[in-house]
Amino acid sequence: MILLLIIWVYEGKFSEKWLFLKANKYFFALPLLFLVYGLGLFYTENLTYGFQKIETRLSLFILPIVLPTLVHAHWQKNKEKYATGFIGAATLGSLICIVRGLTFYFQEQSAWESGTLNAIPVGYNYLFSSHLTSLFMHPGYYAVFVLMAIFVLINLFLQNRKKHLNIWTILAFCILLALIFLSYAKAALLVLVVLCAVLGFQVAYRFKKLIYLAYSGLLAILVLLVFYFFVPNTQERIQAIRDVQNQQLDPTSTESTQARVHAWMAAKVTLAKAPIFGFGTGDGNDELFKTYEEKGYTGALSVELNAHNEYLQTGLALGLIGIVLLIFPLVLALRRALQTKNFMLASWSFAAIIVFLFESYLNTLAGSLFFSLFFTIFALMNFSEEEQFG
Repeated sequence: MILLLIIWVYEGKFSEKWLFLKANKYFFALPLLFLVYGLGLFYTENLTYGFQKIETRLSLFILPIVLPTLVHAHWQKNKEKYATGFIGAATLGSLICIVRGLTFYFQEQSAWESGTLNAIPVGYNYLFSSHLTSLFMHPGYYAVFVLMAIFVLINLFLQNRKKHLNIWTILAFCILLALIFLSYAKAALLVLVVLCAVLGFQVAYRFKKLIYLAYSGLLAILVLLVFYFFVPNTQERIQAIRDVQNQQLDPTSTESTQARVHAWMAAKVTLAKAPIFGFGTGDGNDELFKTYEEKGYTGALSVELNAHNEYLQTGLALGLIGIVLLIFPLVLALRRALQTKNFMLASWSFAAIIVFLFESYLNTLAGSLFFSLFFTIFALMNFSEEEQFG
C-alpha cells in the first residue's frame, strides 16, 4: 500500500482523480466505514488496541481511493494480465504450502513409526488444518483468497471461450482446489458450494441452457461428498456441530465450533448493552471478555476469543450504525454485480456475506485486504474503456 500511495502521489492529477471518484460514489462505501471506525476512537478507553485496529483496517480507506484512480493501471486493458498474475501467485503459494505440508507429514510419520520421535507428531497439522498455510496467514483466510483465484480462473476460461482446457489450467485448478480441502476451513467449504451455484447460473446464462444449473448442483454435492469421506476428521467435526445443535455445550471447551457458539451468544448479550453506537473501536473485545467471565465461558476467555462474526464484531465497536455501514458495501456490490452481470463481483459478494458469519474478518490484515481489494478490483474489471480513469 505504501508503494501504491507513492505512485499515486507521483502521478498527480488530484483534481481529476477527485472528479472520477465523485462520479463513481461506489468506491466511497469502504472509506466511509473506515472513517466511522476513526470516530469510534473518541469514545473508547483502550486507545492502544483501537489505534492498532485502525492500522489493521487501513486498506479499507486506501485501496478504494487509490486503485480506481491510478493513471497507468488501465484495468480494462490489462485485466487479463492482472487475473493471470493473481491466479499464478495463488497457485504457487498453494503449491508451496502443500509440498511443505507433505514434507513435514511424511518426515514425522516416518520418525514416529521408527520410534525415534517420542512426542506426538504435529506434521499432521502441516498437511491438514492449522499449520498448512502458516508461512502466509491463517488457513481460513488464505482459503478465501484461493477461492477467488478459482473463480477468476473459471471466468477467464469462459470469457476466452476456449473449447479445451490446457494442462496448466487443469493443474492450477487441482492445486487450488486441493488447498481448499486441506485447509479445513468450514466457511471456505460453504462458499465453494455457493460458488458452484453462482457458476451454474453464469454458465446457464452464457450458453442459454438450464441444464448447467443441474450440473452445478451435482458439482456441489460431489464437493461435499469428497470433503466428507476423504478429508480426515471431517465426520468428527460434523459430530461436534450436531452436539452444539443438541445443546451439548461445555463452557470450558476451546473446541472451534463450541467456542464460536459461546462467542456469538456472549457477543449478542454484550451488544444489547450499547446497541446504537457500540463500545468504541478499542473497547468491543474488552466488554466481550467481561461477558465471558460473567457467563462462565472460561474456554473462550482463556484464548481471548473475539466475536468470530464480523457483523457482531462491528456491532460491538460501532453498534447498529456500524453494522448498517458494513452491510451497505455488500449490498452495493451485489446490486452492481446484478446490474452489470459481473459474476466475479457477485461471487465475491456472496463469499464475503458468508465468511463474515464465521470470522471477525476486519480484525486482521488479511481479512481487511480481502474485503477492500476485491470490492474494488472486481468492480473496476467490469468498467468499459470510457468509464476507466486516465
